[in-house]
Amino acid sequence: MATNSSSPFWKSAPLILTCIVLLGLSLAPSTMWAQTYGQITGRITDADTKEYLPGANVMLQGTGFGAATDRNGFYRISNVPTGSYVLVVSYIGYEGQSIEITVGDKGLTQDVSLKTGVVQLSGIQIEGLRQGQNKALNVQKTADKIMNVVAAEQIVSFPDINSAEVLQRIPGISIQRDQGEGRYVQVRGTESRLNNMKVNGEQIPSPEAKTRNSMMDIIPADQLATIEVSKVITPDMDGNSVGGTVNLITKSALDYEKTTLNVTAGSGYANLSGKGYPGASLPGNYQAGVSYGTRLGEAQNVGIMVSGSFLRTDRGSDNNQPLWGPATLTDAAKTVVPWGLQELIVRDYSLRRDRMGASGTLDYKPSEGHKLSLKVIYDDFEDSEIRHQLRARMSKGKYTSATVITGATYERLLRDRSQEQTMYNVIGRGEHDLGSIVLDYTLSYSYGKEKQNWYYSPTFVGNAKVNYTLDLSDTDIPKYTITSPSAGYELDPKNFTFSALRFQDYLTGNKAYAATVNLKIPYRLGGNPSDFKFGGKMDLRKKDRNGLDVNYTLKSGSTPVLLTQFLGDFKVENFLAGNYDFGALPDPAKVQDWFKANKDGLLVGAVNRDNTDASNFAVEENIYAFYAMTTINFGDLMFLVGARDEITQDKVNANAVQYDISGNYLSTTPVSSDKTNNNILPMVHLRYRLDTETNLRAAFTSNLGRANYYDLVPYRIANDQSSTITMGNSDLKLTTSYGFDLLAEHFFQRIGILSGGFFYKSLSDIIYTRLYTQVGGVYNGWQVTQPVNGGNATLYGIELDWQQQLTFLPGFLDGLGIYANYTYTKSKADLAGHAGSKLPGQAGNVANFALSYQKYGFTAKVSLNYADKFIDLVGVDSDNDTYYDSHTQLDANANMQVFGGFSVYVQFMNLTNAPLRYYIGDHSRPIQREFYSWWMQAGVKFNME
Repeated sequence: MATNSSSPFWKSAPLILTCIVLLGLSLAPSTMWAQTYGQITGRITDADTKEYLPGANVMLQGTGFGAATDRNGFYRISNVPTGSYVLVVSYIGYEGQSIEITVGDKGLTQDVSLKTGVVQLSGIQIEGLRQGQNKALNVQKTADKIMNVVAAEQIVSFPDINSAEVLQRIPGISIQRDQGEGRYVQVRGTESRLNNMKVNGEQIPSPEAKTRNSMMDIIPADQLATIEVSKVITPDMDGNSVGGTVNLITKSALDYEKTTLNVTAGSGYANLSGKGYPGASLPGNYQAGVSYGTRLGEAQNVGIMVSGSFLRTDRGSDNNQPLWGPATLTDAAKTVVPWGLQELIVRDYSLRRDRMGASGTLDYKPSEGHKLSLKVIYDDFEDSEIRHQLRARMSKGKYTSATVITGATYERLLRDRSQEQTMYNVIGRGEHDLGSIVLDYTLSYSYGKEKQNWYYSPTFVGNAKVNYTLDLSDTDIPKYTITSPSAGYELDPKNFTFSALRFQDYLTGNKAYAATVNLKIPYRLGGNPSDFKFGGKMDLRKKDRNGLDVNYTLKSGSTPVLLTQFLGDFKVENFLAGNYDFGALPDPAKVQDWFKANKDGLLVGAVNRDNTDASNFAVEENIYAFYAMTTINFGDLMFLVGARDEITQDKVNANAVQYDISGNYLSTTPVSSDKTNNNILPMVHLRYRLDTETNLRAAFTSNLGRANYYDLVPYRIANDQSSTITMGNSDLKLTTSYGFDLLAEHFFQRIGILSGGFFYKSLSDIIYTRLYTQVGGVYNGWQVTQPVNGGNATLYGIELDWQQQLTFLPGFLDGLGIYANYTYTKSKADLAGHAGSKLPGQAGNVANFALSYQKYGFTAKVSLNYADKFIDLVGVDSDNDTYYDSHTQLDANANMQVFGGFSVYVQFMNLTNAPLRYYIGDHSRPIQREFYSWWMQAGVKFNME
């Protein structure tokens, strides 16, 4: 349900909040305040290691009273009638305990230590990978919603360097890659914009200028203690989560009973980049990380955890990009070849990526049931790139046939740039058990930015017209032969003259202030233990971009400048298996020096208004939310129902740019918009415990999907020369979604899970970018590119998960483990001109399979990840949709404990040389193919816990 209103929300906020509080108090009968009720608290630990056991199930036998332990092993059972009970504690992989207790009106503290059970009896200790998997599965088992949990030990068991790559191993998740590394995360067939990415419970800022997507490659994997992926949300969670919510949790000293120290140091090799980044004295593949946590104070109630990491990788890629489109022949009939080769671009990339991460946590527990914490996380990702490019422009000539072109052109280009993304979060949280009320609150500040450290991109144009003969027998590797002026013309730098140099400088910022408060009140409904929870959140965000894009050309009458002036010792060898040749290449340092010496002298700049005026904007997005929910336990059945109200205010300032019929800039006009949306989101969750190890779950949820920030900007670029308009859309509606989920899950005492589920989502007002022809008005007949709301869409699928340690096998085989999951999704979307289209971002099949071995201090894993193709960009019709092609990647890693806490490790990634591939309409029309070969890391680790 959604309504629009221009009146400020705060006029009605006190009334709304008062009604919610009164409702909660009315549900709590006066008897709950009497002295005939008590509370049971305690901590569940490993009897041998003293480690906390999160997700342990603690129940009062024969009643509906119970709780699950938090990440510190702590549990609380409130509003328990005084009397005698049997406290039953169970945990996967451990022997359960039953303890007779007596609850008085002053409550009871009952700690329990559990001993490892059937796993230890088979000779396998719960440590390392198994220990992490075990903790994660127990938290997942006792959760009140459908979710997946990954612990730190599992995170490091895969050879994944950033958070996106860790997430690809989880059921239902696929990723988009950049230069071979994971970047954007898609959950259950939804594009990344429709998922909520958080760190320590607060949304990760998006440093990129034009998207809402969070770049998950900015956060190193070794910063994390736990990852929680909620496939469905509860009313106390942010509503902008059509696919799911991902929460990255950093480490805390109170997660451990004693001091902990972890150190990692290593180096690596990338097969394609070989000797490393151009101009660097040494190849740059280094890794270092350290985390230290300890408890302070006489009561050991202060925890300090600090961690830091640095990763430098020198990589490379081989890329070709054919451009396909209509080509008109020179025959008398003017025959049109519908998919002729219009251009062929080949690119050689050299990359240096530096990731630096630091985090710190300060926890203080003044007394049992009270906790204050401060978490700080800082990440910096610098991405430097040198790109050499050849560009054969067939469409600039005449097509005698589909494979013979005369009078065309040829260009050579260089791009030397460095982008830097920075993100930090400061989060303060308080948790207080006030007897009959549990209060928690959060204050946070987040900031993300992206800046262009430098950007120089010169173009050198061939000094003669070119005739081409094409070989299109393999459209993945289209080839050309230059028949005139002469063979090898394109390889001689004397044939190319400086045409222009593009210079960029910009800064994008995304900052957010958020405050949250939650109260939980226990009560009894018909004798059944229940609780009522309500609260609110204020989230104030601002995203802006300020940049300059200038095109520099030679001053009129100047002597031509040849490519030979900039040559260095750069070479590209065996490019794409020897199918293309680059010849002599310019030196980026010489280009920079020449530009700085001649800027505003020999070189004259003209501002590119599209990438300056039309790309600069400011968006203020304020979100105010209120919710109320109740959880009732009818024996083995948990019932949760509630609703969330989210009010979204967007204020946008931008520019509209106008050009004349010759393509000359005319004017820039400021534009703005202001609107408010109100959405009420009802939700219901059920969990039925068939037995101590088996759950049946069901959920009905409703969610929101907000547009990309830049899509909301009312910018406009009108070009009279090409009769085209590119524009934003401040009238975009929020996408709303209703979903149904069913899941059955069974947990193995020998550490594992077998689960299967079905999900269905119905979406309204989906958002996509549309290309259409304007009808009527001043721009009648012009081609318009604009983000728009489509109609409705449906998305459904199944999700299967099997994880199991095969400890029942004989001999050395009992060290084997299986990690496998599969997700199938299907969608149908109402897009203009696209009958029966799929949702953008929906990958039909996503699967993971990993075989692990852990015994005698040795751990190894071979991992296979597959993600199906999906629509990345909606074209004018289905034949022009752009697809992100399917991806299959094989990785392997091993770790060997040497002595004490020391171990050595080795990791191999992309052993199958899986490429990045896009195509348009049909698989036989690739528009980008990029290969990276394999890379590896090796080093040493020290763990003291």
